[in-house]
Amino acid sequence: MRFPPNYPILNKMKNIPLKVKLSINSVLRKPVRSTLQLLFVIVIIMTPSLLFGQNYHFDRISEREGLSKRTITCGLQGQNGFMWFGTEDGLLQYDGYSFKEFVFNPDDPNSLSSNLIYSLLEDRNGILWIGTVGGGLNRFNPETGVFTRFQHDPNNPLSLSHNGVISLFEDSIGRIWVGTEGGGLNLFDPLGHIFIHFIHNPEYPDSISFNSMWHLNEDEDGNIWISTHGGGLNILDPDTGIFTHYRHDPEDPTSISSDVVGPVFRDSKGNT
Repeated sequence: MRFPPNYPILNKMKNIPLKVKLSINSVLRKPVRSTLQLLFVIVIIMTPSLLFGQNYHFDRISEREGLSKRTITCGLQGQNGFMWFGTEDGLLQYDGYSFKEFVFNPDDPNSLSSNLIYSLLEDRNGILWIGTVGGGLNRFNPETGVFTRFQHDPNNPLSLSHNGVISLFEDSIGRIWVGTEGGGLNLFDPLGHIFIHFIHNPEYPDSISFNSMWHLNEDEDGNIWISTHGGGLNILDPDTGIFTHYRHDPEDPTSISSDVVGPVFRDSKGNT
């Protein structure tokens, strides 16, 4: 893991075991609804003594560092060590000392398309992808500072299917998958800058079961797992385009407990 010079907070993660780092990543995947929850994450990062049962203290990150009162919905640590936070008021970059803010500017087409952010992804090339509600998908190049927007165009069937982007995932071969809140699943084609759509079709039983989703992941066989907001759990075989559905059946006690499914994770043994 590489860190920028004199980076006081994240450098201390060098002494933290992998399991704790994974726990931090897990916390950051969940919506952070208060400054207190963000402080919990930073305390773990800054205080390795927690691991040994010693006393600890809180270092607050507040308005003085540029963190205004806002709802944090997602976050990640980039390859260069910086922390990124998606909020309901724009995108924040934290360098260990202060925050840099990126917000929608109606006069700048290269700015963030919407301030309401619900998903973040950094791909293997260090490019940041930002999923917004109302503004579609954004691709941010940290070297140029330019945002590229991908939005739904009703006159273009190869555009993003919906402007509400809830989940983002890069699979093992570098493909970017985009989960929406009403337009099904999208697969981004970087060559043509187009999107392949996977939409629920009641006449096609092997299609995705529901068009609103929550989380995406991949199993060891390369199948994409999709949790939905009412259609249960779906597993896509990318080679065939066929979805397998796991729905709640009140008559079957061994079925999934609800058709509203939250985050899907893969453990250290490869179980999803």
